[in-house]
Amino acid sequence: MTRALAIALLLVTLLCTFTQASAASAKIGFTSHSNGQTVNPDENQKFTWNAVSGAKSYAYSVRDLTTDKKLINLEYTTSKNFTLKASKLVNKHTIRVWVAAYAGKNGTGTLISQATIELKLKAPEPIGFTSHKNGQTIKVNADQTFKWNTISDAKSYAYSVRDLTTDKKLIDKEYTTSRSFTLKGNKIVGGHKLRVWVAAYTGKNGSGKLISQATIEINVQKTGSVITAKRQKVLERANAWLNYSWTTKSEFKLWNTNVTIPKGTKVKGVPYSMLSMYNNLDSFKNLDKSKIVTKTGNVSGYGKRTGPAYGSDCVSLVADCWFYADNFIGTRGNKWDRISQAPGVKKLSDYSELKPGDALFIKQHAMLVIKIDNSKKEITVIEQTADGLSKSMIGTRSKTYTFSSLKKSGYVPYTYSKLG
Repeated sequence: MTRALAIALLLVTLLCTFTQASAASAKIGFTSHSNGQTVNPDENQKFTWNAVSGAKSYAYSVRDLTTDKKLINLEYTTSKNFTLKASKLVNKHTIRVWVAAYAGKNGTGTLISQATIELKLKAPEPIGFTSHKNGQTIKVNADQTFKWNTISDAKSYAYSVRDLTTDKKLIDKEYTTSRSFTLKGNKIVGGHKLRVWVAAYTGKNGSGKLISQATIEINVQKTGSVITAKRQKVLERANAWLNYSWTTKSEFKLWNTNVTIPKGTKVKGVPYSMLSMYNNLDSFKNLDKSKIVTKTGNVSGYGKRTGPAYGSDCVSLVADCWFYADNFIGTRGNKWDRISQAPGVKKLSDYSELKPGDALFIKQHAMLVIKIDNSKKEITVIEQTADGLSKSMIGTRSKTYTFSSLKKSGYVPYTYSKLG
């Protein structure tokens, strides 16, 4: 080997040594996280740090400062990273992460350098619709503006709408910096179901990290079945009858039965009675319930009957619901023919013409229509009835009937024109 070649090899060796030394540092520091940073506790956290000159091993540990609990006890590695599982992280807590470089294996030898950072754990805010609710029913052919809450750190939002009935996209994936978008009414088909999706991203136009997303499904009213505000009031009133909860203050027998309701029993609805009737729900609510005892009396057209001293009958429920919606002037009492012949009450030609809030009458009974399913030929009603009385049904109930069974019993459909 010539003298010149030996000098050249020496220079190369020195250069390599210098390069390796310069690639490592005498001081350790995190390269993945910074002190005071906020991280998502729903995600695994991978911690990395720089190489330290002369280090043969690294030690690390993690402590939850909120609970003063060790999440990772003292552990060792020869690599320059470790992963903390999300399952160990708790939202809104603070953690301290420590790492150190040692000259020997498994944390032996001289401690060369160490570093500590503290991190705040905060889960992303959930995005949610503020304009519509899951399962809501919307009007056909009406523009729908969907709105949602502000999401911190979001630079853009993405949204889409799919018609689930046809599996057709009404709005493909689009982006916005605002917190709303409008679906045109001419894209909405009556009787269909829609799925609406929105998501928040850290970058522009859906780039960066997905922060949060939400989906709702909404129903579109069938053409011609729009529920007016007055009909909605009728339905609200009928459900108030059905769901009125109270506790008995006296023992009494149910109408024309041997079923006894003990004192202190929690019940729902209004007891069926034709003795001393309450023609509206508000009056019954204000009644001293200790007066509801067993009573026997004569009922016109029925003879002697035994049952609750106070309660209500079928026609009273229908008339009260109509009165609540539009000051119905028909008699609120047990005369079915009076309500069917009251001003504004009209007979319909077929069950298919019924709308929620209408009624079904026969000479001895009246029922309020809640829902009509023409495809299944079924009608759901809320009624005040003496049929099927029990401790769980004292008079007010909801029941679904088939068109055929109603026609067989002679029920005639009626509407109150002021309901719209």
